[in-house]
Amino acid sequence: MSDDARQRAVYNKRLPCSVKLCPKKRTFTAQFCCTHQLRRRLHGHHLGRHIQKKEYTPYLKTVRAFLTKHQHHAAVKAALEIMASLLAPPKEEPQGKPLRLNPSWQLWRELWRLKQEGVTPQEALEVVLAVWLYSYHFPHQLRDDKRLDYALAASVFRLRELASRKQWVQNNLRPSGFVQTTSRRPGALPNALLGGRIRTALVPFWINFIKALEAEHAARAKKAADLKAAF
Repeated sequence: MSDDARQRAVYNKRLPCSVKLCPKKRTFTAQFCCTHQLRRRLHGHHLGRHIQKKEYTPYLKTVRAFLTKHQHHAAVKAALEIMASLLAPPKEEPQGKPLRLNPSWQLWRELWRLKQEGVTPQEALEVVLAVWLYSYHFPHQLRDDKRLDYALAASVFRLRELASRKQWVQNNLRPSGFVQTTSRRPGALPNALLGGRIRTALVPFWINFIKALEAEHAARAKKAADLKAAF
């Protein structure tokens, strides 16, 4: 860190976090405190959060039924082909800047993990549409911005158990030591890269999908209303 940046950081740390009602001070040269800056980095927005699987799982049944019903439709076939290409890791390992700062390498690492675990384009498309539906019905929980991009990628990465590492830990509470297992969560870089690609490639299919889904719902609602019509 340069002397100028260090001086700006000292001054900036005295200022309050830019998030309304947050009592914490800013971190380094960011406009947010450490908590909201971490959320921005991990979830694409300072108010973002991790979307748990149980939140979008109810929509998986709807998505699976739709894809099964229209499995021979050209749009579904095209969407699966696109998803297969998005999941395919490059044959050559990306090189360049330090690997921890290289989004292409981090994405390559996660895609290889999914490939080795046998994740299929069908599974990925199902979970992506389920998360998209969750955002569509609960925009106050998942906004249609970078937060959605990150959530789409995160849902695909978590189709299988995350990679983990074990390390020996000793502390005052456990002086004899113990083996600690920690999961390696995909960071902001691969989430942003894959999430952006998914949105860009599949947004035409999403629009087509939601229109068809709403038309089916409207048809069922009309049939239900017809049953109540007076004779």
